[in-house]
Amino acid sequence: MIGHAVRVGWQERHPDVSATDYGLHKGDAWDQFYRSSPAQCRRWQLLALQQLTEEGVAYAAPRSETATARSSAAEPEANAAELARELTDAAGAMGA
Repeated sequence: MIGHAVRVGWQERHPDVSATDYGLHKGDAWDQFYRSSPAQCRRWQLLALQQLTEEGVAYAAPRSETATARSSAAEPEANAAELARELTDAAGAMGA
């Protein structure tokens, strides 16, 4: 999770660098993370968690065709969406 936050921070501060080239800058990204304020690191962690949560929803197992299975399969998506909204709100409250 922290590694993803480091990447989020690097990409945010270096939008001109292709995401596919991140590996070439990983050492610099970690150095930037260590030199950043705790508030900025926390913000990147929240954004990383939000991205990972959204990716998890995208990779969720296919749903069954029965109504019962569909309603229970939708619960993780609803929970993930709610968590993503809360993280976005928290990041905004921290001055993101």
